[in-house]
Amino acid sequence: MSSILIDLSYINSEEKKRESISLYALRILNGFKFYKINNISLLVAEEMRYFFELEYSFFDIIIYSKYNRLLNCIPYFKGIYKMYFWRRYINRLDYSVVYIPFSWTGNALKIRMKKVITIHDLRPMRELHGAFANSLLFRFLKLNSLISKIFRFYFRLQIINADHIISISNYVKNDILGEWKQININKITTIYNGVVLASHALRPKIVIQQPFILYVNSLSSYKNIQTLIRAFIKIQIQIPHSIVVVGKTTSYWEDIVYEEIKKAHIEKRVMHIEYSSDEELKWLYKNASLFMTTSTREGFGYTPIEAAICKCPVISTLAESLPEVTQNLLNYYNPPCADDKLSILVCEILLKKSSQEQLAFISECYRKCYNYKEKSHEIYVLINKLFST
Repeated sequence: MSSILIDLSYINSEEKKRESISLYALRILNGFKFYKINNISLLVAEEMRYFFELEYSFFDIIIYSKYNRLLNCIPYFKGIYKMYFWRRYINRLDYSVVYIPFSWTGNALKIRMKKVITIHDLRPMRELHGAFANSLLFRFLKLNSLISKIFRFYFRLQIINADHIISISNYVKNDILGEWKQININKITTIYNGVVLASHALRPKIVIQQPFILYVNSLSSYKNIQTLIRAFIKIQIQIPHSIVVVGKTTSYWEDIVYEEIKKAHIEKRVMHIEYSSDEELKWLYKNASLFMTTSTREGFGYTPIEAAICKCPVISTLAESLPEVTQNLLNYYNPPCADDKLSILVCEILLKKSSQEQLAFISECYRKCYNYKEKSHEIYVLINKLFST
């Protein structure tokens, strides 16, 4: 049986803990805890030690030393510094395998022990987003191509230096093999994400205008909520629904999407919620008339599956992994930016009553396929099979 170290040092703040890749890692830990797997240690950031000591005291916990503050403040150099700091630290530890549930620049180098990583998608090397990517300086200096090449370099390092790779969908696996044809297909194993919903639903404290259409996702340009808004504008007179948007505010939302909302004078019919608890999110899923995901890029896609498990009708794009992970069981439109097609489909679904039998069938399919305990166990079995000592 291998001694396994799980590197969670990336999660160094409450904000990072809420990111989807962090939720992925924590769900795996919860599965390991359920099965009482005791040959595992956790490497955690000092800033989050109390959270992990409280929630995951079952495991041995190692505190990752803080970086040198001065060196960590030097632009461009700090990324290289973090890589070598991480490798030096890891190489001092005595484990058979380190498992890294997310790839980031800091853990890209080759190390003494065996290394398994999960790659969620290759989007960062193709499409940049965020305040910096949208800034005038970024566009003026034409940095998009340079930054994409840097991300590609780091992904290549991750893939070459890993002893095994877990992909979260066959789409991601094939995408990696397509980009780096020298990689042996047997080096990559697909294990789908586990999906977890709260045990009970709790109505949000703020007033929700019903009936409503629900969107839950990051408010980044590649998630394409702009198409949802444009489709809604076209049919706003035909339907009584409002839109509930759950996601952290971004410059894309404020500067582009919300400007369209104001221009169409539909501010009163669009409710934006920055953050919802798991219980509140379940209430929204269960009470929405329709859930929509308009994403142009997706390595897996939690939220349409979560909504469907709650027996909410779902509209999805056919982008990347979405047809695969949703098993072609939902309502689809294509291409993702076709707001005309989307508006027609929305009307069709809202005006006809969805089959409760079909919604229940989809819900049960997803519950069985994406059970987080089973997915955690698959990861554990894979690591031991590959590297048992």
